[in-house]
Amino acid sequence: MSDKGQSKQPTHNVYFIKESKDGEQFWEKVGAAWTHKDDNGMTQVIEFFGFNVELVVRQVDEQTNQGTKSVNSKAMTP
Repeated sequence: MSDKGQSKQPTHNVYFIKESKDGEQFWEKVGAAWTHKDDNGMTQVIEFFGFNVELVVRQVDEQTNQGTKSVNSKAMTP
């Protein structure tokens, strides 16, 4: 995992919620999340259906909420 300004230890667990045919819910841990030092986002690392995926979640602001576009992750400063 790359350091995007988050703490060394996970601050949250990530779960996939499955529902059985009888409506009972099961929470299955699929990863961990780290809050960013600026408290405006987090990085989530999940293993899901055989894929390891790193997601970055950031708080919405006017500058970043102008529509969908590609972002160079090295240029982002979480």
